[in-house]
Amino acid sequence: MRLSKGEVFFGLILVCMMIFAWPHSHFNTLARTIQGNHHLEQAEMPTLESRLEPIEEIISMLHSKPVTIDQWTVTVKGTLDRDEGEGWQRRLREDGFSVRLEETETASQHPSQMVVTRSLAKTAKGTTHQVLLYSAPDERNERMHYVYAWSGQTPVDQTWFLSLNTDLKHHFDHLEQIPHIYACFEAIGDARLKNGLLDLENLRTWLTDDLDAKLIHQVAEDRFISMNGYVSDWDTILYSAHHQPINLQLSARYNMLDQTIRLTLGYPLILKAH
Repeated sequence: MRLSKGEVFFGLILVCMMIFAWPHSHFNTLARTIQGNHHLEQAEMPTLESRLEPIEEIISMLHSKPVTIDQWTVTVKGTLDRDEGEGWQRRLREDGFSVRLEETETASQHPSQMVVTRSLAKTAKGTTHQVLLYSAPDERNERMHYVYAWSGQTPVDQTWFLSLNTDLKHHFDHLEQIPHIYACFEAIGDARLKNGLLDLENLRTWLTDDLDAKLIHQVAEDRFISMNGYVSDWDTILYSAHHQPINLQLSARYNMLDQTIRLTLGYPLILKAH
């Protein structure tokens, strides 16, 4: 059986997720696959506020639809020089982060691989903050890379967005390089996928009309739909296997047991099993 281009693409994404499933799946996926905004000139690099605009647009779109946001994760990825990284870690500990993994020296064991050197975490108001620090090949004494993830199940409302804005400014606004910011939202609805409210045309309209995205890839079955899109106003870009820009992914799966639909929407990519 010959696979379509869309099936091949999504198969590759799922394989990557399985490879990096333990112990830091979304961290490793980000560290290895996100191109970010290297295509932009330095003068065009966005501000921290502009990086949050796609998240605000996605939330606004979901609130206008017959679904309820159930879970969410906002992930930040960046690079620091060694001195700045040490100072940033001290500030994290002062803010209540505890060290989960102490500094490790594994460069000689893995000379060509990314190596996790330290992890920190904090729980506050029903949400979890996690930070993973890692070293890239040939950079172990020069630069420090980090992935920060904030996740939870608290209501996604204006208060939530203000907290996100405040926390990100507190942790990252003073850094020399503005980091890349990504998000994943899961929502629940009681409509059917086929012959119901949330059919293929409805979901495609969410991307093309509500979020002004160009549809790039699509996989559609009776109980599962997955789409990739590209919003030109959003600076973060990934490239598909056929070198097409993408920065938005939507997945919808119908559960016959409880007759609900689970919607997962990721910017620029869904970084978990869906």
